[in-house]
Amino acid sequence: MITVAFQEEADYPAQTFRRMFGSMQDFVAGFDSRESFEPSLSALHGPGYVALAPGRAWVKDGDEAGGVYWVESDTALQVPVPASVQSGYVVLYVEDIAHGDWRNALVPQVVPDDVPPATDEGRRLVVAKFARYPDGTLNLPPDYDQRYAYGWGQYLVTRTGPARGEDPAPAELARFRLGTQYTNFSTGNRFVRTEEGWHRDGNKFYAATVDPAKAEGLNGDQWINTATMGLFNKAGGDWAFLGSLKGAKGETGTVEANTGATVGGDLVVKQNITTERFKVTPAGVVTLGPCAAAPDRPQDGAVLYAKDGALWVAESGSTGKPFKVGSADLVMAGEGPPPGFTAAPATIGGGGNG
Repeated sequence: MITVAFQEEADYPAQTFRRMFGSMQDFVAGFDSRESFEPSLSALHGPGYVALAPGRAWVKDGDEAGGVYWVESDTALQVPVPASVQSGYVVLYVEDIAHGDWRNALVPQVVPDDVPPATDEGRRLVVAKFARYPDGTLNLPPDYDQRYAYGWGQYLVTRTGPARGEDPAPAELARFRLGTQYTNFSTGNRFVRTEEGWHRDGNKFYAATVDPAKAEGLNGDQWINTATMGLFNKAGGDWAFLGSLKGAKGETGTVEANTGATVGGDLVVKQNITTERFKVTPAGVVTLGPCAAAPDRPQDGAVLYAKDGALWVAESGSTGKPFKVGSADLVMAGEGPPPGFTAAPATIGGGGNG
């Protein structure tokens, strides 16, 4: 069945044939995908046919009066393309029935390229553009799908409102009632007709070295100033500062890094690990620069505990023979021997690597 869904028992003379867009009730029977009237080369009848999927659409009249043609088909259409037509368009034409209890027919037509299809007061739904290969077989080039093309004055119908392949034109604003939802099928963006124009909630994240100007972006967009790391969100037509992603500097210890007084037990890390050392300091002042001299020799009787595998080994110091600490060694200090130390025969000698 191929029909135009108008009211029963109604008289629609051709010159006044209109479906007024007064409510959203028509869109309840809309579609949620791109398949409505989708054109393709026919797999049923061969290469000389263009197949059109079932679908619903409304064709907007260009008279600014608010009238539309509502067209729908619940049958897959097979449109034969005459061999004499080298290139052109496949359209669905609304055929008026002026009197009687007849449905107005939806008729597939092939229009040659040298006679491009006019909107004909909104009575044609332009579906596909075709050409032919040198051997005569049909070709549907990249721009073959004309259902969403701007310029024909037509829109496919989703469950929420009209849809096309680009953003709505401001010049067409007067054709739509307040609250109409419009979908751009190419980007997925949805617009709402308001008193001020077409409104779209933002879904973009901007990055720049400056704060955003009020005119930038849409409500719902976000902006980051990469110089200050400030984050902004747009709502109510203006940008609100949410805070800085950089944040305050973290803690550096009991004193500022590389300077200031220390307390006993602070671990001071010198900047150049190859010539300087890790050192556990007593209370005092941290100075900058390389070590001026080697550490003092241990007093007689001082003991250095070195880890040898799983065991701690104690080495007693002696006057004139300092302990040597390598640049990658970590020296730990504390009261008494380290945990787990087992006394072994003392080795008197020149110290060892810790």
